[in-house]
Amino acid sequence: MTYSSTQQEPKLLLPLETNRLILRDYKSQDWERFHIYGSNSEFSQFEAWGPNSVDETKKFIADMVAQSKDLPRFKFDFAICLKDSDLLIGGCGIRRESQESKVANMGWAINPEFQNKGFASVELPRQYRTI
Repeated sequence: MTYSSTQQEPKLLLPLETNRLILRDYKSQDWERFHIYGSNSEFSQFEAWGPNSVDETKKFIADMVAQSKDLPRFKFDFAICLKDSDLLIGGCGIRRESQESKVANMGWAINPEFQNKGFASVELPRQYRTI
């Protein structure tokens, strides 16, 4: 894992990059791209969330922005963006219940427009090995 030594708590150096993707912290303006798939009832039928209203999506993104500033950080949720355009195409995360927890859950959600292109099956697993 790559950390910055400039803070008391280790900090993962972001963004993380693959050949085609950038994993970065969410930005407040990401809500619009997230809402494209987050409001889709067909997409969210197998998720624990959604379909989202605009307000729910904006709250989620605001929560993710705030979470990215937590120290110590033990929940890592990232926007998945195309490397060549920074276009948000999904989200992913690795989350522990607490700083002391030895167990984490992980997952990702890719906008249906960008599924079946190897992003979740090839690109993301490579990055999860570095975290």
